[in-house]
Parts: sequence; C-alpha cells; structure tokens
Amino acid sequence: MRCLYFAVVALAIVARSGFPQELEPRLFRNAPVGLNALAVSFVHSDGNVLVDSSLPLEDVDGDLDLVALSYLRTFGILGRSAKLEAMVPYAWGDYAGFLDSEFRTRNVIGWGDPRFRFAVNLWGAPALDAKDFSSYRQGTVVGAAIQVSMPVGKYEPDRLFNLGANRWSFRPEIGFSRVWRKWFFELAGGGLFFTTNDDFFGGQTLQQDSFYAFKGHVIRSFRPGLWLSFNFGYGIGGEWTLDGVPRGNEQRNSRLGATLSLPLAPGNRLMVTYMSGLTTRIGADFDAIGLSYLYTW
Repeated sequence: MRCLYFAVVALAIVARSGFPQELEPRLFRNAPVGLNALAVSFVHSDGNVLVDSSLPLEDVDGDLDLVALSYLRTFGILGRSAKLEAMVPYAWGDYAGFLDSEFRTRNVIGWGDPRFRFAVNLWGAPALDAKDFSSYRQGTVVGAAIQVSMPVGKYEPDRLFNLGANRWSFRPEIGFSRVWRKWFFELAGGGLFFTTNDDFFGGQTLQQDSFYAFKGHVIRSFRPGLWLSFNFGYGIGGEWTLDGVPRGNEQRNSRLGATLSLPLAPGNRLMVTYMSGLTTRIGADFDAIGLSYLYTW
C-alpha cells in the first residue's frame, strides 16, 4: 500500500533548474498526511539555458549540470491535504553569449538560489492518514501553490551569467487533476513575479515584467508506482527594463517533456525526466534530462 501513495508525491521534488515553465506532473495529487520524502536529483541541460532562465538573453550556448537536494512533508490544513517543499541546488557549467552585441564567456560553479513551495488542495483531496488513504479514490482535485525563490545563491554583479538571481521571485499557481480509469489529466496555470535587481551586470537596475505559464499533463498508470507522463507548457511575458529603458524582449516559449516513474524497493523510487524547447521567441531554448532517486518514510 505504501507504493500506492508513494507515486503521488514523487514528481513534486524532482530537481527544477529555475525554468519559467516547470513541467511537473502530479503536483496537485492527493497524498496521506505525515509523509516525508527526500530526493537527490541530477539534471543536465544544454542550449540557451540559465539557472535564472527567465532572463531573455539571446544567442546563449551553455552546458549546465545541476545537483539538487529536496525535502517534502505532507500535512493537513482545515481538513485539506497540503505539502511543504524545500529545494537547494548546486550547479556548474560553461556559457558563451551576447549582450548588446558584445560576446561574453563564463565558467560557473556554486550554489543556486534555494526555493520553497507550499501547496494545498482546495477541493476533492481531504487530509487523510495512511490507513484511511488506502480506501481513497480520486475524482477531481483542485489545488493552489506558491513558490518563493530566495536570492542567496552565488552572484557576481560584474558577470552576465550567474547561478544566483540577486532578486526574489514568486510563483503562484492553480491547477486541477482528474482521473479516468488508468489515465490522469492535469491542467495548471500561474505567473512568475520578480523584485528589482539593483546590481545587475555592472550596477545596472534590472526590472522584469511578470511571466505567465500554462501547462498540461497526460499520465498513464500501468501499476502502482509505474507510470509515464507526457507534458506540455507554454509561457509568455517577462519583458525586462534596464535603467528604466524597456528592451522590447517579451518571451513566448512552448515546451514538451516526458516523465517515467520506476518503483524500486518499498519506499524507494527512480524518476527519469526529459524536456525540450518546441518553439522559442527570445529566452530559454534548451534540452534537459534529469535523473532522481527518491526515498519516502
């Protein structure tokens, strides 16, 4: 029975490299209260990819590797199931690209900005202990989440490419999940909102408009713990201003991905993820593959 609900939280703590469109299936699935999950994840990305990839930099060629440690805890609030997650990334890579027609290169290594997320299911997902959860059958679930990125990662203001963003960001989301036989269908949408970076690349002031993203998932369950998800995301916005001058660089990006969940011993799981840019108008255009080992208790 542990394997039945283990898959509910598996993708919630797979490493995310800061992409404006994070294609995470099962974010708003129900889970029993009192569950703990710990994950170690590795993600390799190449292309126009940055840890703060909401910056619409063009003609960037990068190779980025990221290791993340994540922890998740489930609990109940006013009879509804909820989750609290923390993730700390460490990354290294090489970049080459242009800013205002000036060519730049950089080798980076260090800590990225940690992120914290609180999610609560508002409808169709009561807070249940493990015993009661065994008889729970999902119908439609509606949930909401807020993710906060804290600007404490490695940041050098005289460098264009950095692992830390030197600004706070906030990502509210709302979504729903629906089950039909062995199929799960999910839709979610939200925005990414930024504070001002007043020390961007040589002391400039960087301000950025909100970036809005929408995503969907189609998931096929084969047996408890073994499932495959196909993911799609679309994002728009994020135009930025330097020292009060708009740059006219609104982003419009679409992305495809897939996720495979493989059960191991009880309480142990392996997750394989793949994501690729489909269409890009300024901003992140990359391929990424990730591998995560996850343990629950």
